[in-house]
Amino acid sequence: MKDMSIEFAQKCSDQISDIKYKERYIKSKGKYTFVPDTPQQQCMKKATTLVSETKYKEDMKKESSKCLYAQMPATIDTVFAKEISQVQSKKRYLQKYDADKGKSSYSNMKELPDV
Repeated sequence: MKDMSIEFAQKCSDQISDIKYKERYIKSKGKYTFVPDTPQQQCMKKATTLVSETKYKEDMKKESSKCLYAQMPATIDTVFAKEISQVQSKKRYLQKYDADKGKSSYSNMKELPDV
């Protein structure tokens, strides 16, 4: 009959043993256990979707595609602001520049103006 302390030491060494650990790992390899979502994990998932940058950017693109001038009633101030923004638009400026390129009023003049 073995002593209790020796049996305890053997059990401890078996549990700590690297060989036994690797055997259990190899046996469990390929077996997957899914952990059910806890309320904390569900809360975290919801928070990440709310904070998600992609969702934020998608919403921003949808909002920015709506023209604010179309939503506002046409007043003198809004019409003026719309015209000013179009004049200041670099894209419109370049389009007008490309369209007018080579159409100088001086080259089309038959007589030079008196200075």
